[in-house]
Amino acid sequence: MTNKFMYAHLDIRNFFAACEQYLNPEYRGKPIVVYNESANGRQMIIAASKEAKEKYGISRDTPIDRAKRIPDAILIKTRREEYEKIADQLYQRCREYVEKQGYSISKLHIDDLVIKLPNDLGVAITLTRKVEEMCKEFDFNLAIGISFNENYAHIATKLSKKYGLIYFGSGFARRFIYRMPVIEFPQIGPKRKEKLNKANIYTIGDITNSSLDLIIDTLGKKIGMKIYCSVLDIEPNKAQLELFESE
Repeated sequence: MTNKFMYAHLDIRNFFAACEQYLNPEYRGKPIVVYNESANGRQMIIAASKEAKEKYGISRDTPIDRAKRIPDAILIKTRREEYEKIADQLYQRCREYVEKQGYSISKLHIDDLVIKLPNDLGVAITLTRKVEEMCKEFDFNLAIGISFNENYAHIATKLSKKYGLIYFGSGFARRFIYRMPVIEFPQIGPKRKEKLNKANIYTIGDITNSSLDLIIDTLGKKIGMKIYCSVLDIEPNKAQLELFESE
């Protein structure tokens, strides 16, 4: 695996619920449940505050009728535009700081960021801790994953929600991430998992032991090459790149 760069993936925890607590200070420390309502009137939970999760076990999979039966739970219909404004404001602040240090940052989704850094763990930790301080000014808490590969950093972030900041070096990636089911890789959803399983590819490590041709036959040229190269942390060669761009 190459180790030219290091990536820090930062995820704002319970973002929609945290936005409501930021916009309404009286909600801080209380079980907040944010829900969405479809055109036919069906209501679904899309976010829950730390308090709602820890005290009542509320998650996105919880039926909203159960949340409504909790006496002190505060249910709020989603206000996506307000959350977008807060996310943009926070991103601009972080971007100004990160770019001033000479590094690049991008916003993947409304609630997570990726910073591309040189291969220096000390720099990565110092920089991400500074961004974490900026987020705390909004009363937001971060999950932080750092690795030599953007997707592996994303996997580390999932674990950091439970264990704190996680760093995956290449050796640990082979020992730990390679044993994970393919569904744990960020670009692989249920449908791609099913296709890979039919090809007897069950773990992320199985992808590294497969040929590029097999992965392409299973997932298609573009996404197959993208996932294969990302898992192995390699750059496609000229012939592969031409194949990739031909689709």
